[in-house]
Amino acid sequence: MGLSMEERRILWEIEQELTRAEPGLAVRLSNLGRPRSSSVLRSRRARAAWMMLVVGIIVLLAYTLFTLHATPRPVNTHMHQAPVQPGMVAAHHTSTRALHVTPVGVQPG
Repeated sequence: MGLSMEERRILWEIEQELTRAEPGLAVRLSNLGRPRSSSVLRSRRARAAWMMLVVGIIVLLAYTLFTLHATPRPVNTHMHQAPVQPGMVAAHHTSTRALHVTPVGVQPG
């Protein structure tokens, strides 16, 4: 059941007198029932959101690491060539279509 207009007026006057006499108490009483920021962050929804964020970051990191590990790396053939020794056969290209093999020390001609 709601308050009558007279009761509302009396309650409002009491609030005004309290605000003038004890402003700190009035502020504390007006904040009763309002959720604080710390309690909002500790709510069940906030914990679920944080957990989903952490799991998402872990999954993204794992996916990135596994895909980078599985990607073949280009091999620099100039760095890994074996040294040519006398008597070995060296290959050289005279065109893009034919591959001619010549013994080492013999000039292609």
